[in-house]
Amino acid sequence: MLKTLGVSLVLLVGFSGVADASDEIRKPFFDIFRKLIEPPKPPPAPVATVVATAKPAAPVIPPLQIQINGITGDEGNRVAIVTFKGQQMLLLNGDDKGEFNVISIDSDKIVVLHKAAQRRQEVAF
Repeated sequence: MLKTLGVSLVLLVGFSGVADASDEIRKPFFDIFRKLIEPPKPPPAPVATVVATAKPAAPVIPPLQIQINGITGDEGNRVAIVTFKGQQMLLLNGDDKGEFNVISIDSDKIVVLHKAAQRRQEVAF
């Protein structure tokens, strides 16, 4: 019985030495069909180019066509008589006339805020 145990031990040791496949895995693997099996690589991403674009031009809004007919009153209580779109009207400080607001009335000019253009406009007498 000892002989059978000794032989089996020798065979196991010998078998483990023969079955060592780690050397085969470490070797470089060359497969002639690898190119056929692997999916093709995607093309390189295109380089982004920056193109300078001009900003769209702001719409040109013409100034208000206000004609001053007269200005009367003292510094705190001035009233202006103007013609706007063919109609005569009286203007006071702070008036809101739809298309413009009256900011100030001086002895020689009127300052209004053009609502559509969002800018101040001075109208000389």
